[in-house]
Amino acid sequence: RIAEALLAHPAVSDVHMADFQTLGGKVGLYAFVEASGDLTAEALRTHLATALPDRPHLDHLQLVPLLPRDNNGVVRDDLLLLVARNQIEMLESLSGSQVTRELVDQIARGRLNLTDRITRPAA
Repeated sequence: RIAEALLAHPAVSDVHMADFQTLGGKVGLYAFVEASGDLTAEALRTHLATALPDRPHLDHLQLVPLLPRDNNGVVRDDLLLLVARNQIEMLESLSGSQVTRELVDQIARGRLNLTDRITRPAA
């Protein structure tokens, strides 16, 4: 429902959803949104709240110029999952072409989940 609602915005051309583990051990939702123009994340969150008044929980919404795709045009879920989970060490080796590496590097530099991937038990 969240991806469909985001796609309904006229400035949004594509959406890819990824999950990640939060510090509390729950599953977080991360939306990568391919958009044009001067669209802001705040405006898109307002649109989402209007489209889905039950207020779905979306932890991160990152606007990107393009989503990384393979040679068949399929979004590279493997790369976006690594960004969403803040596991960026493997991005360069898995990206493939120079164009994809540069795009994924730009997305990773703008990533919103900066939490430590290692959760420690409470002392």
